[in-house]
Amino acid sequence: MCFFQGNQQKGYCRGHGVILDNTYRIVRSVQPGGGMASSDMHEFMPINDGKTALMTVYQQRQFDMTLWNVKQGLGWVMESIFQEVEVETSKVLFEWRSLDHVDPTLTYTFPDHTDTSGNGLDPHSPWDYFHINSVEKNKDGDYLISSRHTCAIYKISGKDGSIIWTLHGAKPSFTNINFSFSQQHDARWLSENSTHTLLSLYNNGFNGFNRTHDYSSGMIILIDHVEKTATQLHDYGPPGKNMISSSQGNTQVLPDGHIFQGWGNHPYVSEHDKDGNILLWGYIAKEQVM
Repeated sequence: MCFFQGNQQKGYCRGHGVILDNTYRIVRSVQPGGGMASSDMHEFMPINDGKTALMTVYQQRQFDMTLWNVKQGLGWVMESIFQEVEVETSKVLFEWRSLDHVDPTLTYTFPDHTDTSGNGLDPHSPWDYFHINSVEKNKDGDYLISSRHTCAIYKISGKDGSIIWTLHGAKPSFTNINFSFSQQHDARWLSENSTHTLLSLYNNGFNGFNRTHDYSSGMIILIDHVEKTATQLHDYGPPGKNMISSSQGNTQVLPDGHIFQGWGNHPYVSEHDKDGNILLWGYIAKEQVM
């Protein structure tokens, strides 16, 4: 079993990954490598039979924010980083930094516009233009990441960190046929070949301030790399299609094809069959949760 342990900051955390054995004894504490800041809560995923792990890191960085009316010296940006590290040694096997590949002009969350965006005026309130919230690796060695604040999902080359393609966002690689999403979480590969990619995500459609959808839902998206299109195949919504999550959330495709979802800041969980029928609707608390 693995989990993240740390201290909550403003939309991110400072902490480390923890791995337990089958007697719930702590067998490893996993930190980022290379003198990086402490790891973040959004992703800690041991892979390769536990030999390596994927981790997110949020790190302040000075940046020219003249375009965003910070004109008295340099502003501060929160850079989103992910690493793949060796679990035993924290040796960095791969590192990716958002500012090297995604320009802040592509964001949908501007300084001081939400409770987690930051104003960029000092290192204690850096502007979080990207907000990475999930990382996954495929058998080819490439990575899939979700950026909440650019409303985009990226496939990242495991060779040089370049962006292979972008789903949605301000500069998409594909034409969306029948859907949109925003403030999403939990992007996961379901299958891939040379012509198509099937993936899942949790569409929040809301960040507590800006709302783009009537309700949050799990989405199954098929990308056609020949036609350069993306089509939503399934939508897994809440009862009555009237619940919307301003943060968090996940969509997990189970081995039998059923869908298991967590509803973010709403303390509900659900199971759906392949056709979207709700098999389970339960709650773990009465109030909103973090």
